[in-house]
Amino acid sequence: MFKISFISIVLVFCLLFSSCLTTKESGDSATPQQQEEVSLDNISENTSTAAEETESPLEPELPPPPPLPNLSLQSGKTPAAIRVGQSFKTNFTATVVDKDTNLAAEGITVTVTYPANKKNATITFATTELTTDATGTVTFTPPDTSFTCNSEITFSVESRDGRENTTIPYQVKTDRYNKGGNIAIVDYGLTGNPIRDNSRSASALLTALIRNGFSSIGNVDFVNEVHSGDQEKIYQAAFNLIGNNSNFLVYGTVKYNGEVTQKDGVYYTPLIGDLTCLEMKTGKELFHTVIEVVGTGSSEWAALQNARMDLFGPQAAEAIIHGM
Repeated sequence: MFKISFISIVLVFCLLFSSCLTTKESGDSATPQQQEEVSLDNISENTSTAAEETESPLEPELPPPPPLPNLSLQSGKTPAAIRVGQSFKTNFTATVVDKDTNLAAEGITVTVTYPANKKNATITFATTELTTDATGTVTFTPPDTSFTCNSEITFSVESRDGRENTTIPYQVKTDRYNKGGNIAIVDYGLTGNPIRDNSRSASALLTALIRNGFSSIGNVDFVNEVHSGDQEKIYQAAFNLIGNNSNFLVYGTVKYNGEVTQKDGVYYTPLIGDLTCLEMKTGKELFHTVIEVVGTGSSEWAALQNARMDLFGPQAAEAIIHGM
């Protein structure tokens, strides 16, 4: 009896000790839910690491573009001036040359800028692009003109050291050469008062226009109206006198533009001319210009004559031809 009881006690003690060990082990281990969370975290970390390791490599850097060629532009001959409504007899050309090889550059883009319109005496420009041929040349044919112009056409190209440009004069003259016109210019003396007899500046302009091919033109006097500067009065006075028998009227003033000076026996006479052209049929202003000249001569009179006849007259005629 005692023996069985002792054995039973030993067995019970062993069972209790084993239970304690099992309880301790279970306390140190995670629950199934916790184990699942840890496992998911590990998968996420491993996936992120794998993604980082398998990222596609960076795109290889492209080589820099080749440098621009070293170019120069050479303009062709200047086409002869034409009149409004006419076409240029020859084209505008430019040639592109590679300065490194001194050979014609084929396939180069050239930008052409040319006069496209005119409003209130202001010229607006348009652009187009052309490509050089096997000889390095571009050829530009401008549209027919409907306005007077003394400007230029510009050819430009991108080169290694910057933009290269070359220009060709673009001149369109008035078509009023043979339509008849009149000139009313008032000269002023050194004191600033108008000279009421024959205007020498008007005679100088008339002579220059005739030399340039104008016909049926002459001088008229509207001293008071021109002196007033009132364009409506000037137009009305001219219309009452000449009406539609004249196509245009050039009026204005020529005054001293400072003092007459003398140095080393040479006299200097500065003049300033202010001119306006009107269309007689409508009274519309065709153009306005200001011309400054300094005449020289061995005497004050000679310097004044030089200023009027040799400088003001020809320059005013050119302004009218390319502006009216």
